[in-house]
Amino acid sequence: MRGAAALVVGLAAACGAGGAVAQHGGAVAVPSIAIVPTGAGVQITASAVGLGVVEIEGSVEIDRTGGSGTMTTRQNRTLRLSAGQSQDIARTALSLAKGDHISIRVVLRQDGRVVGQAEVSAGEP
Repeated sequence: MRGAAALVVGLAAACGAGGAVAQHGGAVAVPSIAIVPTGAGVQITASAVGLGVVEIEGSVEIDRTGGSGTMTTRQNRTLRLSAGQSQDIARTALSLAKGDHISIRVVLRQDGRVVGQAEVSAGEP
């Protein structure tokens, strides 16, 4: 279990996150995925950091398949951010077993348009 969690944490740290870009081309927010090992699995926090004053819709989708079963969760939240402010879109904990595959995707939207996203996955699909 610890090895799988460490792999997920390592991939989360290595993955790139596209910033949320305003219609004029400047970034307004950056999506983030934090994965922390727990005794029974991992805790996942999806968030966004504002680079200016902005209102965005944040969504997170988490899929897990494998020996510990199948799980999909989707959560959405409206975020009102200012420069340097971070807000969580969602926070959830889930169990992982050897052989599980996990995929996490965060999408930021402004006026219905995708302006930023981050994604991380680990394990065999």
